[in-house]
Amino acid sequence: MMDPYPLPPLSDRFVSFIKELVAQRRYENASQVIEAALTLLQHKQGQEAALANALREGVESGEAVDFDMEAWLDEQDRLDDAA
Repeated sequence: MMDPYPLPPLSDRFVSFIKELVAQRRYENASQVIEAALTLLQHKQGQEAALANALREGVESGEAVDFDMEAWLDEQDRLDDAA
């Protein structure tokens, strides 16, 4: 039976790596290895997009102002006492 999802041509380096992972029984077949790799890539791209959004929000938020940690902590204490 022909594989309904044939793998694309890969470099010898990647073919060897896939065969090694399957031989170690970490994956049952090459498709599982590639699926795991794509899942990691998808996760990484999501992290990169989140970082880019956070950077853009930071830049768009305006100029930085001095931050007084002691005053902030005092305000937090006052808010906790009022609650």
